[in-house]
Amino acid sequence: MALVHDPFVPPPTNKGFNDFDAKSKTNGPSCIGAMVEYMDMIVGEMIKKTEELGIRENTFIVFGGDSGTDRDVVSVTNGIPLQGDKGNTTDAGTHVPLIVNWKGKIAPKSINNNLIDFTDFLPTLLDISGAASLARAPWDGLSFYRHFG
Repeated sequence: MALVHDPFVPPPTNKGFNDFDAKSKTNGPSCIGAMVEYMDMIVGEMIKKTEELGIRENTFIVFGGDSGTDRDVVSVTNGIPLQGDKGNTTDAGTHVPLIVNWKGKIAPKSINNNLIDFTDFLPTLLDISGAASLARAPWDGLSFYRHFG
């Protein structure tokens, strides 16, 4: 899913969707909250569908950001403004959300403070699938499966 990402535009559920001027850069940042709400709705629908299909306990859901927050975006975290620093090797440039959900396997609201990189996803998915011999291949990434719970 490419939400929330530049270009910042109102989602279809937003009242400003039909009047949005895509050429105008001034409206964009005000759309971020609406984009987050829309993304949350889509993820909720996906989870609901896995429950309806009876596959929720066998569905490993990964939600992650790609590369930090854009430098033009200032977020507020715990009441403190945080300037994005995408593309730089600072905490604001590399620290992105990663939510891993697997009903019955990962404890709700658990937190893992390990540094995880996109190269870790393939070894993790192989480890989860039981392809242990492949998971130990000489790749750059490491499985983070053992850190669940």
